Amino acid sequence: MSTSYERTFRADLLKRYLAETAGRALELGTPQAEDLALRAGVLANELLLPDYDSDEALDAAERQYREMEAELARMQGDAG
Repeated sequence: MSTSYERTFRADLLKRYLAETAGRALELGTPQAEDLALRAGVLANELLLPDYDSDEALDAAERQYREMEAELARMQGDAG
């Protein structure tokens, strides 16, 4: 179990990663990529909620982030 400080640091990093994912998705300019960018932004904002002050919740958010990254990689492969 991590400390609240460690969870806050982890959530901050995850928010930055989600912002990068959203930015790269928006560069594609497709409706699907814009939807992905929106979902990444929503998750980043949700990380500010007290509900995410647990290791389990952050693990779930990180899994969602990885899924978004995989989805973006597929989109980039289709576009390239």
